[in-house]
Amino acid sequence: MVYEKIIKRLFSLALAIVMEIVLFIPLLIVGLMIKLTSKGPVLFVQERFGKNLKTF
Repeated sequence: MVYEKIIKRLFSLALAIVMEIVLFIPLLIVGLMIKLTSKGPVLFVQERFGKNLKTF
C-alpha cells in the first residue's frame, strides 16, 4: 500500500516534468509573440479590491 503511493507520486512527478519540458518551447514562442505585437506586459496584472476597498 505504501509502495503504491510512492509509485503514484513518482509517476505524477515524472509526468509533470516531461510536460513542463514539452510545453516550454510553445509557451516561450507565444510569450515572445505577445511581447513583439503589443505594448503591454506578457502577463496581465490587475489590482483587485477586497474588504474596505483595500487593493491586493
